[in-house]
Amino acid sequence: MKMLEELLNLPEIIILKVENIANEIHIYSESALKVGFCPQGSEKIDVVKSYRERVIRDLPISGRKVYIHLKVRQFYCAEHHEYFYQSFSFVDSNAVFTNRYKENIYNSCKGVDIQYIANKEELSWDTVNDIFKNYSQEEIEKKNG
Repeated sequence: MKMLEELLNLPEIIILKVENIANEIHIYSESALKVGFCPQGSEKIDVVKSYRERVIRDLPISGRKVYIHLKVRQFYCAEHHEYFYQSFSFVDSNAVFTNRYKENIYNSCKGVDIQYIANKEELSWDTVNDIFKNYSQEEIEKKNG
């Protein structure tokens, strides 16, 4: 599993199991991070209250869709009376795609019809269009300073 972890280049997760199902690869993982940081005050919290599984689509491998099943910890910050889930640098909170997958979708849309990419990736036109619009806006903002 260590080699696959290195190939995926997601140091915040530990791979537990991999399943090949038809044209999909399902990677079951958990956080390599032992603590969470309260979003209100950045306190380090290490007491886990619960877990949930997130299913996140990543870049394809050898033409096969990749889904990361990530067991995520929920923490409670007593100081701010707030529950929160661990965050990760490779995926936005509650997002179903990794940031690099979204960036790949955005770059694939340049110069081609959005529907073509939607069909190729088996996503809805609205999903691909939203990704393209968001990344386009970010790119414009970066260029404008």
